Amino acid sequence: MTKLSGGRLASFLKSPDPAVRAVLLFGPDQGLVRERADTIAGAIVGNLDDPFRVVVLSGASVKDEPARLRDEAAALSMTGGRRVVRVRDAMDGIAAVFAEFLADPIGESLIVVEAGELNKRSGLRRAFEEALHAAAVACYGDRPGELADLVRASLRERGVRIADDALSAFVDLLGADRLIVRSELEKLVLYAGEKKEIERKDVVACVGDSAEHSFDDIVYATCEGDMAGIDESLWKALAEGVSPVAVLRAAQRHLARVLLVKGLMQGGESYERATATLFPKPHFAFEERFRAHVHRWERERLAWSLDRVLSAELACTTEGLPQSAVCNRALIAVAQAASRRNVERGRR
Repeated sequence: MTKLSGGRLASFLKSPDPAVRAVLLFGPDQGLVRERADTIAGAIVGNLDDPFRVVVLSGASVKDEPARLRDEAAALSMTGGRRVVRVRDAMDGIAAVFAEFLADPIGESLIVVEAGELNKRSGLRRAFEEALHAAAVACYGDRPGELADLVRASLRERGVRIADDALSAFVDLLGADRLIVRSELEKLVLYAGEKKEIERKDVVACVGDSAEHSFDDIVYATCEGDMAGIDESLWKALAEGVSPVAVLRAAQRHLARVLLVKGLMQGGESYERATATLFPKPHFAFEERFRAHVHRWERERLAWSLDRVLSAELACTTEGLPQSAVCNRALIAVAQAASRRNVERGRR
């Protein structure tokens, strides 16, 4: 076998092919990697916490003790049934170990390997894609529509409905990482309590405040050419689980709002009348800085910057590139455009 996707993947997740001795799950969406690894392992052993049928190794331990992989693969369960050997945080440094194992696999255990993003030149990825008794599964973030379906289905299982505008807000704020989405979904259900329908105000109250504040810090630093501010606020937000795609969408919203107000003012409207068309209004804590963006940025440069972050989101969702790096590069490009504008103004 090689790569699994579509209907073939769905079938494998429910009932792994006994001929497959090892499966590699990789990609930028670590929540999806873990979810699929749990599903595959659960289909074999039922209880993922069964110490007799499940063993968990780290990529580092496999690298330090290569023989342990074969030992665990060959071990028999004391209670009967096929065992699962899980290898987490795998990296290219153990590609040779797996290439050797897959050339002559022993035992009956299923090896389930979890890794981050691996490009097509990755030795670990090639080892699985080229092996006869192995499979590789790429795990990229869901498209917004797919993620919305996932959220709606998860809530339906709990007997809870979610309003369309609330669902859109939830997906926009969190991006596509399933691990983060499921965690925040649990918080949202607890917040809603006995309510049978979640409204947009529930999403904003439970999820939106901290996320929106992080977004404001990032997008305002970006549009002011504040490289240090971007570095501090972006990486703090990412460390807290904010999605790079959600950051890019926040930058898009901000640039589009500034561009709209700029266009209305060039058409003869006052700043006050132009901003009155915005919903929601700029937060009072950032109102003066928003005004400064409207006055300082030219429409052409705003349009270029908006196109730049739109392209970055597309790269994140379709090209399988490291999302945090793509997001960072896009914000820096916009910040450099802002810095050039500030320098030009200072020379006049």
